Amino acid sequence: MAALSESQLLVHDHLDLYGYVSSCSLNYNAFLHLTRTITSMGVFHHLKTLILSLSSPHDASEQTLAQETAIYGHSQSWHVALTFRGILQMIESMPELEALHLHWYSLPNDACTALVQPTTRLDSSIFPPTTTRLKECSVRGLHTSESDLLYFIKALNPAVLILADVCLISGTYASIFEHLTNPDTPMTQYFIDDIFEYGNLVHFDTQGTPKFRYRGVDMGPSLLTRHTTHLKEPIRYSFTSRRPIGNRERRRWLEYKVREFGPSEDLVRDFIRLNGLVPVGR
Repeated sequence: MAALSESQLLVHDHLDLYGYVSSCSLNYNAFLHLTRTITSMGVFHHLKTLILSLSSPHDASEQTLAQETAIYGHSQSWHVALTFRGILQMIESMPELEALHLHWYSLPNDACTALVQPTTRLDSSIFPPTTTRLKECSVRGLHTSESDLLYFIKALNPAVLILADVCLISGTYASIFEHLTNPDTPMTQYFIDDIFEYGNLVHFDTQGTPKFRYRGVDMGPSLLTRHTTHLKEPIRYSFTSRRPIGNRERRRWLEYKVREFGPSEDLVRDFIRLNGLVPVGR
């Protein structure tokens, strides 16, 4: 980045920060420093695609982590909220941006297990105003709140939206789904896969087959893709506390999650139980 700034060499197409590097990501603190640098560089004016894979700091002090938890109830959701703000500030210097792909790789102590209702939530004042109109946006692997995610989606205003493995630690998907299906929303397609409310996997009340079955109850698919004629139909969903059956399907699903989004504690716990392993130290 320093070399780009010094040379003023324009980047016309892609900026990819660990987006397609397996099990690797950019530290959140480094990204925040980068957002301050990029806005003053002027070399990304013609950038079309921004790809980011980020993770929370692994060396945060106990005092900092305690402060974040007291403020927001979950450390990663606080980092994600500030990342949303950093992205919106950064893309002000990218007026030709068409696609944004944001991925979060969870470190072992950054899981969606101890879900605490936030005592203070962020509001729109943390985000700068923007008039961005993206062709495509994907958000994958984040733990965040309903209000922050909704504001981020509205600010980016994409034609195509992909939500995958997003866990809400507060609120529900009600307002987000209402926005997606609003006739006045200029969205042409959305793709939703394996999203969570308070750790519960969302199953859509529509035709389709779930990725694994549950004991004593039939659930709909956890994947929903809509475009054209069905785009504005209401999105209805449910979840269950019943135990999954079919260890083979469940194991493959968990293996993919750990590989793609990091060894978060909830996924590792389920993987250990399915494989009959004993955690180290127990």
